[in-house]
Amino acid sequence: MASEMIACNLCGSEQTTPWLENRERGWGQFMIVRCDKCGLTFVNPRPTEESIAAYYPDEYYVYEETELVGTSRVKRVLSEIIARDFRGYVKTELVQDSIALPSRLLGYLLLYPFRNSLLRLPPYLKQGAKILDVGCATGKDLDLAKSYGWETYGVDISAKAAVVARRKGHQVSLGRLKDADFPPNFFNAVMLWDVMEHVHNPMELLCEINRILLPGGYLLGKALNVASVQAQLFRDKWWPGMDVPRHLYFYTPATIRSYLEKSGFRLLMLPFLSSPRCLSECLDLTWCDWFGKPAWQIPSALKLIDDVLSAPWSFLFDAWRVGDVMIFHAVKQREPN
Repeated sequence: MASEMIACNLCGSEQTTPWLENRERGWGQFMIVRCDKCGLTFVNPRPTEESIAAYYPDEYYVYEETELVGTSRVKRVLSEIIARDFRGYVKTELVQDSIALPSRLLGYLLLYPFRNSLLRLPPYLKQGAKILDVGCATGKDLDLAKSYGWETYGVDISAKAAVVARRKGHQVSLGRLKDADFPPNFFNAVMLWDVMEHVHNPMELLCEINRILLPGGYLLGKALNVASVQAQLFRDKWWPGMDVPRHLYFYTPATIRSYLEKSGFRLLMLPFLSSPRCLSECLDLTWCDWFGKPAWQIPSALKLIDDVLSAPWSFLFDAWRVGDVMIFHAVKQREPN
């Protein structure tokens, strides 16, 4: 597998300090370093952009097409309630205006703290506004956008996923964003979910998004927080972060802000949305190492205890702004520096 040594993508410095040599969990062992100048954390050396595709087989879980059932449907309903009550969207098939006033008021109070993190859509703009999902996979987020009247576009490196997304009516380009060659000032909004960790050149990506967004266009995305309690406590057992080498970069609130400012965006808000499941997985991996057994041999009772313990702490970490997932909202303010 071809590999390369790189300088810091954010500030250009070549001075780094090892942060962690990640444990072999099926993909090889890699060194994660931290830039001495700006604090950006990244894999170095890493697979080249040409060779990284080997780590994204067709069986990669985000490329699987699933039905809207169980917890996924609950999340969809909550997202649509937030869209209606906080973002100006109209009613949908899942959420009707006939909900009783006391229930509406209770829902408003319960969901208010999560209004900027649960909804995977920008504020409502106008019918037919153009939205792009970078790394759209099978188009799950575009499905929601399309149901609200957005004109939906996507880009993804998986041919299998692109076929599924196109079948749903989305206009999807195969490859990376720079290869799609969209015209300048074309989109009203861009979504960047679960992408910032994966790309080889985050600054180039954000500058290209700036180019294709209209002035004042909206950018909404997610990034993992390496300064979180979960990352600092569990290190190589930090489950969402240690998907190396598919995850190449790890951010902090400060480095996300610097990236957005340098690429011409103004950060509007940075809410946190940690997952209790991710914290539970960290605890499961801890027991795996402790007992020297694979995850499937860990007793179910112990996993249940992990689930119970994780539920309140994830919400507390987010409230204290030290959770492991950041949701960034930004608007295009100017051309990149």
